[in-house]
Amino acid sequence: MEKPASVQALVDLGFTELEADVYSFLLTESPATGYRVSQATGRLPANVYKALETLQAKGAVLIDEGASRMCSPAPPSELLSMLRRRYTDREARAERALADLRTTTDDDRVYQLRSREQVMERCRTMLERCKKVAVLDLFPQPLAELKGDLEALAARGVEVTVKTFHPTKMKGVTTVTTPNGDKAAETYPGQWIFLVADGAEMLLASLAEDGRRLHQAIYTSSVALAYFVHAWISSEMMLCMLLEEIDRSEDADQIKAAARTILHPNEDVETTGLQGDLLRFKHIYNKGVPGYDALVEMIGLRTSQEPIPV
Repeated sequence: MEKPASVQALVDLGFTELEADVYSFLLTESPATGYRVSQATGRLPANVYKALETLQAKGAVLIDEGASRMCSPAPPSELLSMLRRRYTDREARAERALADLRTTTDDDRVYQLRSREQVMERCRTMLERCKKVAVLDLFPQPLAELKGDLEALAARGVEVTVKTFHPTKMKGVTTVTTPNGDKAAETYPGQWIFLVADGAEMLLASLAEDGRRLHQAIYTSSVALAYFVHAWISSEMMLCMLLEEIDRSEDADQIKAAARTILHPNEDVETTGLQGDLLRFKHIYNKGVPGYDALVEMIGLRTSQEPIPV
């Protein structure tokens, strides 16, 4: 039999099913004796009395110390506020205790994430620790969910660039719209997330069409993988900008000049418009991207600071 919503909600907060059942009953009929609660819920009296003692210790139930030992529930708002403060205190203690256990060992393995909640929390964690540049390719549903986090990241001075399927404005965030976004999105059923932070760690995830269920997701801090996905997303963004320019411009020379900016960038020449926008993407490729610097150091093939041409 399916649990009542009130019972399930309390179970999700850490109550046993019996405790949740007893508290829910008392909200509908109180004060009441333990025997009355036992009769109404169909539970054994001994188990109900034990549950009432536990609920009293948790602050969820008040018990009259008189002979009748009448029981009354704490108001839900009071109970939830108390649980919230208790959780916050425990979270703070756990954070302090676990901080001493953190390691700095490099880990270039690829891991699968198993839940949607884990995926979104890892996205936020990656954005929180990003220091220089973040590139993302986001479908509409995860974009809407991460919008506030992206704007907060940009406000910290991090360069944030997002490829979207529909024109989207975000404060401090550069967005690039995929031409014919609706048709392009149909190519990949569901809702997808491509996120690379500092060219050093990446997350790829496929969600169901409604964005609520996870099909598959992987995460890695392998710079060899993360940086090349970083470069791929940036290249996709530049291609989208060129395609958009081709659609709206009849000036072939201007389009060729923009294309040459990608292949042969000259940072000493002042550029404007599309050329300037494309040149900015060249800046987030090599030198200065933490993942690129780590990759060069790992491979050990180059000692100069000159970027590898892309």
